[in-house]
Amino acid sequence: MMEFEPEPDFALKSRYKDALEPVYDQKKIADGDVATPGSYRKHVFDFLDGCRLIVSREKAPCGKVILHASASFRKEFTGRDRDVQELVVDVLQKLNDLRGKQMMGVAPMMIDNGVIHIMYDENQLFPMGEPMWN
Repeated sequence: MMEFEPEPDFALKSRYKDALEPVYDQKKIADGDVATPGSYRKHVFDFLDGCRLIVSREKAPCGKVILHASASFRKEFTGRDRDVQELVVDVLQKLNDLRGKQMMGVAPMMIDNGVIHIMYDENQLFPMGEPMWN
């Protein structure tokens, strides 16, 4: 696992667009043919409060390209005592802050071993018809 290296928000925001390329194939990741996006610093966003977001675009087995954000929390994360719903809201806000614009629409979510995974279909549109990765 990559060492935790927290950065101020402005530094994290400046790296967001770089995290959207390349598009990873989830099947190849699952088969071990390619490294996970979390293996590359460009996809890893370590926040000062102890939250880590990993952001990438991935081709799902169904062929759709999704924006995948996974969030994990260090022991010293300041929000550990909050319930899951509040943590999800915090993660969505961090993702919106990185992007610089509010995301709209419903995103499938799952929690696996304490890691929150949020996925947006690339065909979801947002205000003014803009695709989510801009």
